[in-house]
Amino acid sequence: MQINKGINALIRINPLLFILFFLIISYLASYITLLFPASASQNDTVQLLENQWQKIFIGVLVVPFVETLVFQTVIISIICNIIKRPKYSLYTSILISAMAFALNHSYNIYYILNTFLAGIILAFAYYISRYRKMSATLTIFIIHSIWNSISFLTE
Repeated sequence: MQINKGINALIRINPLLFILFFLIISYLASYITLLFPASASQNDTVQLLENQWQKIFIGVLVVPFVETLVFQTVIISIICNIIKRPKYSLYTSILISAMAFALNHSYNIYYILNTFLAGIILAFAYYISRYRKMSATLTIFIIHSIWNSISFLTE
């Protein structure tokens, strides 16, 4: 089956290429925001912080770490422990993880849609990372942290 070959390739590739692959997929998926109004990408939570270094520390290190733990590690692990068949646990865990991730970013409907798509990408990367030698939580934290760094730089 073609999908299994693709997943097996993702499991076996170099960790840096794995991270780069999912960053590129995230970047391409972000083009959906071109369909949204300009205010759609506004995230007021981090803007509440006055110090630029606090914004970077919170937005690039703390938030990605906590969100990775909650929305990928915990949710996907629990679902995979409940649903033992990998095919069903894959789809179920990715959808529930992405929905929870999106609802946590409920600044507006467009932002929810955008983060739902990002949540699917991060959850899929986490699910695949569970079969890799490098920690899945660390891998997704790195992807999420780099993505947030890029977002800060392009503000």
